[in-house]
Amino acid sequence: MAPTPKRIQRALKTAASKVPTAKLPARAVSRGARTNFTPAPGEVPVAVLRIQILGCTDLIAADRNGTSDPYVVVSFTGRREQTPVVKKSLDPTYDAKSATFDFPLYMSHAELISSIELVVWDKDTFGKDYLGEVSLDLDTWFKNDILAFEDERLEVPQHPSAPFFLALH
Repeated sequence: MAPTPKRIQRALKTAASKVPTAKLPARAVSRGARTNFTPAPGEVPVAVLRIQILGCTDLIAADRNGTSDPYVVVSFTGRREQTPVVKKSLDPTYDAKSATFDFPLYMSHAELISSIELVVWDKDTFGKDYLGEVSLDLDTWFKNDILAFEDERLEVPQHPSAPFFLALH
């Protein structure tokens, strides 16, 4: 069963139970095919989604020298962030300092959040080459039901700053 906007909003409310927020309407400003997520005036984030890009493996060689100069673009809630370029590598790894991105989550955005997009590009002198992408739909975040953040069924790393790993094949 795919999560409905009401179920998503309920999950964010669970996360925000200790954060005082007002129920304010979302303001989404459309710019072409993209939506720019702007929090309501005075709205405080209920959570922060931290995404750290660790690296890529077995990328295709896009350059004549048999390698690529890859970087990853992360798109979420209308914002785009990117890792630095790793020169001449098919298995790049990224430094946590330059490849960790924080995305604030607002209650007013609950109905607008749909997916996280990761696109890998090869940097060239005059442009870029597409290497691959993945979209993590909201359906994959919540299996059959919305788990509360303190739910014992939710597997959480032992240390609060330990990363979750996602292997995409």
